[in-house]
Amino acid sequence: IDWFYVDDLVCSFDNADTRLKVKTSCERVFSMYGFSIGWAEEQVVKVLGMSYDRSRGTLSVIITEMKIPVTVRDLASLIPQRFDPCGITEPMDGELRRIFSDCWKKDRLTWDDPIPEEQTERINKIIRVLGKREYEIPIWLGYRSGEKFTVHLFTDANEQSIGAVIYVLHPHDNRLIFLFAKSVLHTRRTVPEAELDAILLGVNILHREYGPEVGKLAIHTDSMINFHRLHSHSINDLKYQQARKVLLLWETLSAYDTVVD
Repeated sequence: IDWFYVDDLVCSFDNADTRLKVKTSCERVFSMYGFSIGWAEEQVVKVLGMSYDRSRGTLSVIITEMKIPVTVRDLASLIPQRFDPCGITEPMDGELRRIFSDCWKKDRLTWDDPIPEEQTERINKIIRVLGKREYEIPIWLGYRSGEKFTVHLFTDANEQSIGAVIYVLHPHDNRLIFLFAKSVLHTRRTVPEAELDAILLGVNILHREYGPEVGKLAIHTDSMINFHRLHSHSINDLKYQQARKVLLLWETLSAYDTVVD
């Protein structure tokens, strides 16, 4: 069930024998209920809105040429144009969400008001730097089924948003392989509070999506005080207590005082 996304079955295996067994089992179960299942045989197929290159073993998000939005409504339609569950284009999408928020809260605009010149320049910069290209990540992280992997979690925050980026350490050549990225707007009164929420965001994503596979975790943050607070009992908020319990599931490596702007 965990491999199904609406009507798509997405999974990978260590060897061809396991793949054949699962394929045969799926066909048998589907036929019992009067359904047929088709298997993708093309080299490049669409998976969750992304392109999966079966021969190269990569997922990619292709950003086509984007039209500069004129009104706030245009900007709102630009943000969700891509379905990117891994957060490959999060640096661009997160900044567009911040601009949209500024249009509403700072500039007090409505749907059909023109976007101010200052915000338009920010949008143009995003499109120049990140637009109209293909972003690609590998499917295989270098680990076999059942092997625990080492994760590096980078977190940061500013006055508007918090963010977390997850990398997996390749077991043989020490490369860091991109796994997931997420940023959200926040309403915290201070940046230190937001920094703590950023760590919490990354830890919760790790636990929800990859918990059983994680063996070792290194958290990189430029707010070491918050890192130590999360490991202590100085915060009684329920969500932080839950995060502390999650951290006990993994071997936490020594943290790095790393600015990740």
